[in-house]
Amino acid sequence: MLIPMKVDYGIRLVSFLASKPKGNLFKAQDISKEKHIPFQYLLQISNSLIKSKLISGHRGPNGGYSLNKDPGYISIGDIIRSLDHSVAPVACIKTPEGCELSGDCSQQEMWKKVEQLILNQLEKISIKSLNSEKIIFESLI
Repeated sequence: MLIPMKVDYGIRLVSFLASKPKGNLFKAQDISKEKHIPFQYLLQISNSLIKSKLISGHRGPNGGYSLNKDPGYISIGDIIRSLDHSVAPVACIKTPEGCELSGDCSQQEMWKKVEQLILNQLEKISIKSLNSEKIIFESLI
């Protein structure tokens, strides 16, 4: 399973903002360069994160992005949901229509449960713990 780049970039962006002093604004160009996120893609991702109120964006020459919430209360799952993305391990459950081959696929429920298990674990990882490298993976299992 590959995590979509949109999710990876979203985590990079929020993690970057969480690692900086609270209240400071950081320009999209600077974030793009430092975190290796294509500039146009960063703008797109930031719009989704602003809509979900995880970050805020300020326009103008003195504008930039800042974190809206305490990093201890932002989970990886929050970012995935904000980007309206799936971490489904197979393509057939990524869409509301489900499996194109059959409406009664015996594997569909299994893959939905696998996705839910993944999301449940990602809900337990906060940006704060990710930045402090204090993730205890044994506690997730």
